[in-house]
Amino acid sequence: MDCPVCGCAVDDGDLDRHVNEHLDQEQIERDEEFARAQLVGNPLDTGSSSQQQQQQQEQFVAARPSSSRDGCPWEVPAVIASQERDSFVPVEEGFVDLLRKCVVAEQQRPSAYALTSFIDHYQSTSHDLGWGCGWRNIQMLSSHLLARDEAYRKALFGGAGFVPTIAALQQWLEIAWSKGFDSDGAEHFNGAIYGSQKWIGTTECAALLRLFGVRARIVDFKALTRTTGGKVPSKRVAKRPGARQQNDSERGIVQHWNAHCDSCGMYPIRGPRFSSSKQQDCDLCFVCFKNQPGRSHEFERIEKPSPKACGGDFEDYNHQRLVDWVWNYYTEEDRDHVENRQPLVIISRRPPLYFQHQGHSRTIVGIQRRRKLGGPEEAFLLVLDPSQRTEELVKALRAKTGWQKLIKRGVHTLKRAAYQVCHIDPGIAQGKELENLKNLSSTSYLY
Repeated sequence: MDCPVCGCAVDDGDLDRHVNEHLDQEQIERDEEFARAQLVGNPLDTGSSSQQQQQQQEQFVAARPSSSRDGCPWEVPAVIASQERDSFVPVEEGFVDLLRKCVVAEQQRPSAYALTSFIDHYQSTSHDLGWGCGWRNIQMLSSHLLARDEAYRKALFGGAGFVPTIAALQQWLEIAWSKGFDSDGAEHFNGAIYGSQKWIGTTECAALLRLFGVRARIVDFKALTRTTGGKVPSKRVAKRPGARQQNDSERGIVQHWNAHCDSCGMYPIRGPRFSSSKQQDCDLCFVCFKNQPGRSHEFERIEKPSPKACGGDFEDYNHQRLVDWVWNYYTEEDRDHVENRQPLVIISRRPPLYFQHQGHSRTIVGIQRRRKLGGPEEAFLLVLDPSQRTEELVKALRAKTGWQKLIKRGVHTLKRAAYQVCHIDPGIAQGKELENLKNLSSTSYLY
């Protein structure tokens, strides 16, 4: 059968995988474009001139109280009173219900799906496109918590009962820092983020939610070896007789220009930087010294890519461990109901997952596993991207066509070496447990 994208002849059993590789490469290219836009300070599709953006930014920062600019914490009652509900495109049928109907109608080979029970999609606007994905993912995660549990409605955002704007979330994060949540992160950002376009990640998401007693946890997934399946085709790495050797930045190896490894002295650190209270190591030294007394791994802060690293090549890594973890997260407990038919659909009460890789973050709302004819099982993450327009997503879901391109991401498309997930354990922490939540730590899987 011919591929509808490139026209190449493909075996029937491999057609789905082949087409998905085309579609997922488009997503990788979009992620790279977001990273480039952030690095040059030029958000995509802004719809306004750079002068107008500058005026908006100046007005945004000017609204910050002088006491906060001097490093004093925000007054919580004032933030509660001033925060506003952020806008989003409501879906009458419910976003997850539309997705459930699509997976039931897909009629593919024997499959099983696990979905979160509720979410609102918060898309990036002209103001935050290119840097605000982390805040939008926090909003999507918060929409689930507020909709599913009265305890979260009373605790989150001072009991406001709604998802606030990015500006309010930035204020809450500064309050969290001022109260001792994630002191390393506070130092990293100098305790100030309100009115800025700084990127955030899983650690900031966890610190913000922990302020309200939410049991936000971080999980690191790190592939230390590549598979033998080869690389994504790239003309820039093709070797020719007499061709000069490419340097690290040309090959797309991420380098942290302002950091060196405290163990081996490598400067700049290549690959992810693993930080503890006293050490920051490259990935190799972290593996070598991880069991040494006094060297405790806390979390990996996924850095913003350097300008020379943007647009690099993507290696093949086997992140099956990450996929298995996501499946277990949604299926082990807290199920709303199970539709025992083909395909099997599990609706879980577990919240969505904040999904971070270098340069971008998205939200995992479910997972599919299916048996491949004559081959091993395949897995697909179901992912919502803040950069996508809600209207486009809803239109595809209602039509039950084209939604796979927007939401499904095969495990073979996980081309980064490191990923992070922020997930929520049930309940609200109080007393000593809440105090303990101030210190961020993570569970790490190295494979």
